[in-house]
Amino acid sequence: MYLNLLIAAIALTAPAPRDPPKILPSVVGMWEMESSMYAGMPRRLGAQPPRYEFTADSKWISYRGERKTAERTYTTNPKADLPTIDLNYDPTEQNPPMGRGIFKVEGDTLTLCIVRNKESRPTAFESTRETDTFLYVFKRVKPKD
Repeated sequence: MYLNLLIAAIALTAPAPRDPPKILPSVVGMWEMESSMYAGMPRRLGAQPPRYEFTADSKWISYRGERKTAERTYTTNPKADLPTIDLNYDPTEQNPPMGRGIFKVEGDTLTLCIVRNKESRPTAFESTRETDTFLYVFKRVKPKD
């Protein structure tokens, strides 16, 4: 009897099983642009759609075909309610020199919504004339065997 009470008391005070840790979204990988919009208007991708590579050491590399066109840096905050991304541009090539945005990764699809200023950040995955945002959709590039 006492043994059963002791076991019950221990079971009641034992910590509850923990939820598995939440997997945070990550942009790391090679991505090919499927669509691009700016201020609500579709943008033409051309014969060789841009590819972006995001590395684990915060490098953001852009390509056209096999040609590397730029290497820059980025930062993310995947813990935000809407995960955020900041793309740093070369200030001699881009004005303003930063894109502030949000991102989501759903399977092999990466969606970026970017505004090109330091004062604001998109709050939804949309591009309209009123929001003056870039909306990009990418597909993950599978490694070649």
